[in-house]
Amino acid sequence: MARTRLDDDEVRDLLAPALARVTRMHDIARSLSDGTTSDAAAARAVRDVADTQPTRRPR
Repeated sequence: MARTRLDDDEVRDLLAPALARVTRMHDIARSLSDGTTSDAAAARAVRDVADTQPTRRPR
C-alpha cells in the first residue's frame, strides 16, 4: 500500500478536533481538581465532549 504524504496544514486540520477535545478534558479535570466544578457538572461536561467524538466503525 502506498503512503500518502500530508503537509503540515493537512495534518493540523486532521488533528484539530482531537486537540480541542483533549484541551477541553484537561480544563474539566483541572476544574474538578481545584474544586471549581462539581462531580455532576464535570460528568455532564465529559459526556458532552464524548458526544463530539466521531464514531469509528470496524474496517
